[in-house]
Amino acid sequence: MEAGLADAIAHVPIFVRRLDGRIVHWTPGCGQLFGHAAGEAEGALAHELLRTVLPEPRETIEAALLTRGEWSGRLRHVTATGEELWTESVWRLRDSQNPGGKIAIEQHTDVTHPVAPEPKRA
Repeated sequence: MEAGLADAIAHVPIFVRRLDGRIVHWTPGCGQLFGHAAGEAEGALAHELLRTVLPEPRETIEAALLTRGEWSGRLRHVTATGEELWTESVWRLRDSQNPGGKIAIEQHTDVTHPVAPEPKRA
């Protein structure tokens, strides 16, 4: 069961970055969503790689993350193929053994093309 759970989690679009923005872990789910391989993404500045458009100044979002330990909102990104992508995103602050002591874990859900509900049948 644990191997199956680890495999399922790997397909969730989650990446881990230091507070300076450098990606330290990139799941296969992020590769599927954004089109960048882990080798390309890890070490890159997250929001430069994804050309992220934030709903408010990054400083405001980072301050909220540091104060509350979490931030959520809708973001626009650009995939490796140049396609615009919208996500509902949750950022969580965690302690780490990495230099700097804190990391941000970002989870993204694609909301670019919402699925319409099935029509009700009479």
